[in-house]
Amino acid sequence: MGLKSMIFKLEKALGKAINHREIWLISDREMSAGDNGEAFFRFLQDKDVCPVFAISKKSEDYDRIRSIGQVVDYNSPKHKLLLCAAACHCSSQLIHMENHKETPQIFLQHGVAGNDISKMINPVSHENFYIITSSGHEADYMKGGNYTIKPDHVLLTGLARYDCLKDDRRRLIVLAFTWRAALAGVSEDEFARTDYYKTICRVTSDEKLSGALKAMGYSLKIRLHPEMEQYISMLPNNANWDFYRGSYNQMFAEADLMVTDYSSAVFDFAYLKKAILYYQFDADDFYVNSPFVSKGFFDYDKHGFGPVTASYDGFTAALLDMAQKDCSMEEKYRERVDRFFTYHDKNNCERIYRSIKEILDKN
Repeated sequence: MGLKSMIFKLEKALGKAINHREIWLISDREMSAGDNGEAFFRFLQDKDVCPVFAISKKSEDYDRIRSIGQVVDYNSPKHKLLLCAAACHCSSQLIHMENHKETPQIFLQHGVAGNDISKMINPVSHENFYIITSSGHEADYMKGGNYTIKPDHVLLTGLARYDCLKDDRRRLIVLAFTWRAALAGVSEDEFARTDYYKTICRVTSDEKLSGALKAMGYSLKIRLHPEMEQYISMLPNNANWDFYRGSYNQMFAEADLMVTDYSSAVFDFAYLKKAILYYQFDADDFYVNSPFVSKGFFDYDKHGFGPVTASYDGFTAALLDMAQKDCSMEEKYRERVDRFFTYHDKNNCERIYRSIKEILDKN
């Protein structure tokens, strides 16, 4: 037995001696909560386990999470100890999924994987790695194709945060583009030349569009991807639009319509059967320039939950048409939602909990 393995076993034994219940280590991002990790953490508070949420003390969410249950400062000595002592690690991000293979790692996912994310999953997949899915199509795709994860490690339960979704519409339209991995680390000058930046600026500077929406009683807000925050000062500053700063769950509840390109967050919106518009301005380049994501089983024209457009004129025409129809999801898209999701209840966390208990019973 190697020294590293011996230390791991000692720390695990120490954790068990200190805690009478199994420690389940939960997390979202280092600097933020509000994802599947937090939803599952809330659910676990009255269960026969000891849930601990890992998040940085510098996070704005730290005190809020601490009011729910036990927390540990991310990357602190105690956190590193719990990485060894915990019975399992559950995260909405690929955090520590590749470490401590002796401990079950449950990837709660950040969203539904309609695209092929095997380039991200395969390097961290091991004999104790498990992944949560929400659709039979998604689960079947991961059990074959380019994925190396064991088929019985693909768990079809539904995402934890779906249990928390609510509908509280506020005459709000939200634009939420996903990030482009190819843009990571580019300078502001380089970023200013990208179609991604130019498209957001065009929408936020379009007074004709914002004026028409305002006349119908709608406000337009932009939900920035976390990776976009570093370029926030570059965006136009005018009265046509505003940033959406609430949680994702709050956004899903309050928005009447969501405009996106490829964001997996749109699946939450679809789950609520709210209007969706796909504006894929870089459809010809998106998958070519993505080092981690490839086209998967989800075809936006065949399976999408709303109209798909690639041109700016097509986008504005479709958006105004949907707004004039009170942003109601068309019946054909409602039927697609019903066919896509395996579960339409509030028991996703319960299914995840039971699945993990079964995994731990076998270990």
